[in-house]
Amino acid sequence: MRHLYIVDQEVLELATIARNILTDQVKLVGQLLKNVGNKNKDDVSIVGINVLLVGAESISIEIIEGIRNGHIITPLLSLRTLFEIYINIHYIFYHPNHLSDMSWAAKVCEDYIKRSCSNNIAKSKLNGLTLSKRAEEVERAKEYEIIYTELCNYNHALMQIVDCGDKKELKVTQIKLVIYAITFLQDCITALFCFFKEKDDNKLLPIINKIQKIKEFGLSIKI
Repeated sequence: MRHLYIVDQEVLELATIARNILTDQVKLVGQLLKNVGNKNKDDVSIVGINVLLVGAESISIEIIEGIRNGHIITPLLSLRTLFEIYINIHYIFYHPNHLSDMSWAAKVCEDYIKRSCSNNIAKSKLNGLTLSKRAEEVERAKEYEIIYTELCNYNHALMQIVDCGDKKELKVTQIKLVIYAITFLQDCITALFCFFKEKDDNKLLPIINKIQKIKEFGLSIKI
């Protein structure tokens, strides 16, 4: 099954463009670290920037580099974690009923820390809710149903990755991984820029426009 590790030229081009976008995104993460994460010592800033956003950044880089280097299993498994971070950031910092609500964020971050540090509490039930319920509350139920459930299939039944032995299926999967990685990361960046009042459209919009163009390029690739 060597063809699993052969990177199609169009996929390689897509992933290379995505890596260039990641360079811009990393600068935005660095700005939030400088102005918020490394400056403030409160739980909200540390959980939001130093833990969740830096984690999302690292995972996105791993996914894009993995695709560029012909890997498929690690990017697939990593995207599940990225999606969970994506939902948690929106739930804590961009909840439609708690926009810019510091007391809400502090309460949920306290629960996040408690669950992270304890072996006796379910890690997945942040604020007492399952991931699917949190996704529903932040209006991401469709993404959960379409994207996350498929990723869980890969995580719990690795044999399903054999389906990627079909070159066309592999190409589709690689394209989706690249686009999801930079899109989820950018959504996380934007949510935190808004919450911490660091939003600067002059910095955010050019990257968002680049992501829209790479989506169009991905959709135009012939399978």
